[in-house]
Amino acid sequence: MDNKNVVLIFFLLVAGIGATAQQRQVVVLKKERVLARYQVGDVLAFARAGDKKIQLQKILALNDTSVMMNLDTVAYYRIRKLDIRGKRKATFAERLGAYMMIAGVVLPLADLINTTAVQHEDASIDEGVAATSVAMFSGGALLFFGKGKYFKPGRMRRILIVEKDSPFYKVKPAADPLLYPQQ
Repeated sequence: MDNKNVVLIFFLLVAGIGATAQQRQVVVLKKERVLARYQVGDVLAFARAGDKKIQLQKILALNDTSVMMNLDTVAYYRIRKLDIRGKRKATFAERLGAYMMIAGVVLPLADLINTTAVQHEDASIDEGVAATSVAMFSGGALLFFGKGKYFKPGRMRRILIVEKDSPFYKVKPAADPLLYPQQ
């Protein structure tokens, strides 16, 4: 065998190892909708059953039933809390809450501009506008911030380990293998 064949075989083996490492993902589902996905190299913030402290660990490998991390191995069905705040998109209620909070701030400003610039009166805010503004802002804050911090698996919520042939699998860029979680 000459050097070209050895280099080609080496390259194919290295590419094959990288391809097999990306075969599985941990997927967080709520009613058949993917909220978050993790793969080898991602950081997972979780708590096991009975634990109160959230652990922050890097995923090193995934097999059929467990997640191997830098400090230990955890069966995925033993995870009771999962922090997915940075992984998921905002829900409709959270977006509506953000818009309501913005409207609660803009409404009295618009009334103030209307009374001073358009009607040429003293600067004042109408009582009805103030009450509506407070109601919109507080209702929006409840919608926006009222969501729990953690995902808890249960009846309609699941954590699964999926492979490439699953409908829940989605190709995503590989995580940086040099970054480790900060504790």
